[in-house]
Amino acid sequence: MSTGLIYSLEPAIIVKSKTWVWVTLATALALGIGVIAFQLAFGFSSAIVFDGASYPERGPSAPLALSWTRDLSGKLGQLFQSEYSHLYRISFSIDGQLVAPFIRGGPPDVQCKLYELSEEPKHIKLKQNPTPSSAFWAAAICEEKHSRRTVFKQTRDLVGNVFKKTTIPLAHVAGQTFAATQNGLCGITTILGSGPQKDRGKLAFHMFSKDDPNKDLFTQEIAAGDISEEQIITFDFEPIENSRFKRYGFYFTSPDCGPLQAPRILATKTDIEPNGEAWLDYRPQRCDFVFKAQYCGAAHESLQVPPHVIVQQLADVDIEDYEAVREGRPSYRGSENDQHKAVFEFPAIVASSSRYYFFILEVNGISVPCQTFLCQHSVGTLPETLRHIVGTLMIDKPPCVRKEHIVVLACLLFFLLAVFVNCLGLPGSCKRVSTGTEHGTQAGECGSVAETKQSHKGQNQ
Repeated sequence: MSTGLIYSLEPAIIVKSKTWVWVTLATALALGIGVIAFQLAFGFSSAIVFDGASYPERGPSAPLALSWTRDLSGKLGQLFQSEYSHLYRISFSIDGQLVAPFIRGGPPDVQCKLYELSEEPKHIKLKQNPTPSSAFWAAAICEEKHSRRTVFKQTRDLVGNVFKKTTIPLAHVAGQTFAATQNGLCGITTILGSGPQKDRGKLAFHMFSKDDPNKDLFTQEIAAGDISEEQIITFDFEPIENSRFKRYGFYFTSPDCGPLQAPRILATKTDIEPNGEAWLDYRPQRCDFVFKAQYCGAAHESLQVPPHVIVQQLADVDIEDYEAVREGRPSYRGSENDQHKAVFEFPAIVASSSRYYFFILEVNGISVPCQTFLCQHSVGTLPETLRHIVGTLMIDKPPCVRKEHIVVLACLLFFLLAVFVNCLGLPGSCKRVSTGTEHGTQAGECGSVAETKQSHKGQNQ
C-alpha cells in the first residue's frame, strides 16, 4: 500500500496536477483564509491612529492610546503604547484655532518632545466646569422599612412610567463615588430638596474612602425639616492632606423619615463624574448626583477644552522628572480643513515595542494637544525589515497577540494547505495510488525511476 497525504479515515487518491499554478493558487487561498481568520479573531494593525478623544482607550486589537492627557506639571500631550519596535516617525495635525494666536505674532517656535515611561501610568478622567443638564430627582431618602421593594411598589412604578406620571423612588441609601483631583479634600456640595411634609426626621451624611468602604471618614446629621424645596448644602469636614487622585464616596441615609418627610436628592444624566457613579440601595445607576468636591488650600488650574472632551490626568507622572528620549523640530506639511499637518521624524527607537510614551508638542513654549495622531514603525530597507521580522517573530508582536495565537495560526495554515494540495494533487509522474486487488498489491507508476529499472531487471533475469 502506497503512502499519501491522509486527512480522512481512508487513503487519499492523488491525481496528477497539470501545472504548478493550481498548487500556487491553493497556497495563496490557504494563506488568505488564515489571514482573514487571524484578523477576525485577534485583530492586527501596523500603526496607532486616533482622532481626538474619540479613539477607544484599549480594545481587543489596539494598545493604549489617550488624547488630551496632562501630567502633574500641567502639560498637555498624547499618551500611547508603541505597538512595534523601531518607532521612528510621528505624524500629527493641530487645530488651526489653537495656534492662530501664535501665528499672528510671526513664525512660531515649534518643538516636539517624546518621553519614555518606565511602566503604564495610572490616570483618571476629569471634566472641566460640569454643567448639569436633564436634571431630575433621583430618590427620596427614607427609613429602611419604607424603601423595601414589593410587588405593589414595582407595579405602581411601572404603571407610572407608562403614563409618564413618574414618581420619585424611595431609597434607604443613596450614594456617589468619585476621584479627588486635588489635595486637601474638605467638603461635598450637593443639591437636596424637601418632601411634601416637614414634620420631623433626620438626614445623615456619610463620607468614606474606597480603600476601606466600611469605615466612615466623616458623618453628619441634619434635620430634614430645615431643607427647603431646592437647596444647595455643603458638608464640611477636616481637610484630607493626600487626597489627590484617590477615590472616595459619600452616601445619605435616614433613620426615621417616612415617605412624606423623605428629602430628595438631585441627579443628572450628564456624566459629570467619569470616574464614579451613583447608586441607590447598593444598585448602580446610569446617572450622577449633582455634586461638587471642595478643596482647601489648593489652587485648581482650569483648562480651556472643547465641549464634550474629557481630559485624562496622569496620576503618578511628572514629565519634569524625565528626560526626553527624542526631541526636535517637526517638518511642516501644509494645512487642510483648518488643520495644520506636520511630521516629527527621529532616529528609530529599537526597543519600543509595548512601551509607553508621552508625546508633547510645544508652540512658543506652550503645550498644544494634537487633533490627529499617527505612529509609524520601520527598520529601514526591505532586507533589514525582512531580517527583523524573521528574527523577532515571537518577540516583536502587537500587545494583544500571544505566542499561542501564532502557533494556532500556523497549525491552521498547515491544515488548509494540506487539504487543498490533497484535493488538487501534487506535480510529478504519479498518476494514481491503488489500495490493492484480490490478486495482490499493485504499485502502479508511483515508484522511483531506480526502483522501476530494478524491477524490470529482475523480471528479465
